[in-house]
Amino acid sequence: MDGTSERKVMEASLALSGRLPVREGIRILGPSPAPLLRIRNRYRWHLLVLARNHALLASALSAARGMDAAGIRVTTRIDPVQLL
Repeated sequence: MDGTSERKVMEASLALSGRLPVREGIRILGPSPAPLLRIRNRYRWHLLVLARNHALLASALSAARGMDAAGIRVTTRIDPVQLL
């Protein structure tokens, strides 16, 4: 996720990680600052969701839908090639 205020991005990341389900077969890593914290004046934080199978991943990500924070953009990538 990213936004123009680092504090708001961090708070939204923490809120999102709290909304994700905790169950067997799902691991949540983060949230943490992205390796390149700021790009084009937008601060970025990562949250990785690891799941045993696609169905578990889909159910975990459905909990993140509707996450609405002013000025914060949430982006999901399944099987990302890189994390920068």
